[in-house]
Amino acid sequence: MKRLLKYFIWLLSFLCLVGYYFLGTRLGHLSLGKFSETYLSQKFNNKIEIMSLNLENYPFVTATLRVNDTAMVLLKGNTQEEHINLHYHLTAQHFKWNKYSTNKPLDLKGTIRGKRSELLIKGKGNAFEGKTDYFFTKKPHTIESANIAFKKIQAEAFLRFLHMKTKLKGKIDLNIAQGYYNKSTALMSSNYRLKAYHYGEFSSTGQMKYEHKSFSFKGKSTSYGGVINYDYVNKKLKAKLKEVSLQKLLKNFSFPQLLQAKLYGVITYDSKEKVVFFNTQLKEARFRRTNLTALLKKVTGMDLLQDVYDRSIFIGQYQASVLTAVLQLEDGTNHLYLNDIHMYAKTNRVNANFNILIHQQELIGKIGGTLQDPKVNLDISRLLQYQIQKKTKGFLKRFF
Repeated sequence: MKRLLKYFIWLLSFLCLVGYYFLGTRLGHLSLGKFSETYLSQKFNNKIEIMSLNLENYPFVTATLRVNDTAMVLLKGNTQEEHINLHYHLTAQHFKWNKYSTNKPLDLKGTIRGKRSELLIKGKGNAFEGKTDYFFTKKPHTIESANIAFKKIQAEAFLRFLHMKTKLKGKIDLNIAQGYYNKSTALMSSNYRLKAYHYGEFSSTGQMKYEHKSFSFKGKSTSYGGVINYDYVNKKLKAKLKEVSLQKLLKNFSFPQLLQAKLYGVITYDSKEKVVFFNTQLKEARFRRTNLTALLKKVTGMDLLQDVYDRSIFIGQYQASVLTAVLQLEDGTNHLYLNDIHMYAKTNRVNANFNILIHQQELIGKIGGTLQDPKVNLDISRLLQYQIQKKTKGFLKRFF
């Protein structure tokens, strides 16, 4: 998010700086051809070519620039010594600026107005296969009142442009409001709003800041039926959950939905080690109808769908596409413990030990295979004991 505000604004600031250094200064008027191209290229540390320049009606000027052989920029308007009123149009089938590049088309139109000490830059257009709309105030050392809106852009293309490695997919809306950047102190701050359509229209609002060479953000989401408050500091993301729908959460992150429950607790992500830690409690937990519950009912006669467990925990970690965890479901009388769980996201394979106590009947065993085709290995002595007791009770009920 820091890179977004910083480099997007730098890109747009290029347009007003060209107006200042070239179209609106005496140096710009006197320097023509290769000299001007060299000066601008050195100033911005990018290849800038002057394709055309018309000063016949000065202070009204028109110019066409080519940037890094990828983009064309048309500038036209008034460039008086103390005031600028320019229109710009940037087009590119693919674009490169500094070390940032995209193979997606760009088409941006807007205006640059005001004194050179305080320029208001506005614009809108197409970017990253979506729409964008923006405005901000450019001062000598600061960017102030920045508002940048992206509507249904491609997350993958956008994040590749910023060199950000995340697993965010699909279309997103991203709005940055009240953005501020100070070049001298390297301070950046803004509010933001994010909506990710791929994840069940996940939406969130929050604030972000960059200072002392450290990036942090915090926010809140109510997308999954409850409340998620989160903060990111020192490369660690911590999320506090309250009444969050476990079923919705698992569905939107492509995990099998074995349970439905309300989730409470803390989830932590260490971006350096790339590991997620879970320390959560489950309320109103109950099993959903799956191949696993059907198999257990067929083998044991136990119907796991009947009971609701209100005293439950889920503790574990997720790293390198492997979930290692402990799930303990209790209602005060019955319980189901899944210990030493190993679930492999890439193959959907699962291994776990289980202990089930339902209506005073206990079963112990192991689960293997995949979630679509599970295998259950039972402790036969416990199963025989359970079946004998079950049949005995049924026999006695006939006569008493």
